[in-house]
Amino acid sequence: MQRGARTKHRHCEGLASTDIGCDWDPEWLEELVKPFRSDPAIEVVVGSWGVKEEDLVGPWAKTEYALKSGALQTSSTPQTQATSRSIAYRRDLWERLGGYPEDLTLAADDTTFDMLTKCDGAPAASAPRIRCYWHRHESLKAFLKEQYRYFYGNGEANITGRHFVLVGARLGLEMIGLLAGLLLLAIAATRWLGLAAVAASLFSIGLRFRRWIPAARRLSSMGVDHPLARVALFETLCRFHGLRGWLKGWLRGNKACRDIRRRLAKAHHGRSAK
Repeated sequence: MQRGARTKHRHCEGLASTDIGCDWDPEWLEELVKPFRSDPAIEVVVGSWGVKEEDLVGPWAKTEYALKSGALQTSSTPQTQATSRSIAYRRDLWERLGGYPEDLTLAADDTTFDMLTKCDGAPAASAPRIRCYWHRHESLKAFLKEQYRYFYGNGEANITGRHFVLVGARLGLEMIGLLAGLLLLAIAATRWLGLAAVAASLFSIGLRFRRWIPAARRLSSMGVDHPLARVALFETLCRFHGLRGWLKGWLRGNKACRDIRRRLAKAHHGRSAK
């Protein structure tokens, strides 16, 4: 379950973590642990990571980059959500909080542990210079599998539920509005209702297209064909796979992931009580 390169020894004071699928500058580890030496009170160091445009292979990797380029370059602060791509902890903190959860199947172990550290109020620092580089997939299928896995883990831990509700509700209402509107248009007495339903759905979809256009322009400048169609297909399929993964993970987590849910609930309660 625990991904990446993690080592622990009873004589070590800290743990550094990274993920398979990353490359690193020679200075990565040195800069990641430097705050521990500068301030003995620091218990967690949030590392930085990024995606290099020149390393992208294939049109779908470039499509993701065009859509999410801002989210694929993270110059961290102590408040940034930590990822196991680049993170370091004091051993005492790791043991005090129980380490990464063992009951999650695929993902979200780093996200949930980050939530635990923030609820605990652990003193944090950051390594703001990007020294870790995340390689992205080549095929659309691989991106959809990744999206499913990430949200499956979130569902197991019962986090990001608000995202599931908002995204799912919007997509559902758009589809229902179109279908119901077309049916109502076929009935003379309810044509105005049908027109309103179709118009509302198309307006919502149009807002999404408005956001896709800048990404499509970036993708076109990268030499990728059919940029708008690729951007629309990529985001829409990722959303559906994310929703499907979250729901399946949430259902499994009701029985199999009670430990991490209990730990998160206890941590949030303790934070609110402070």
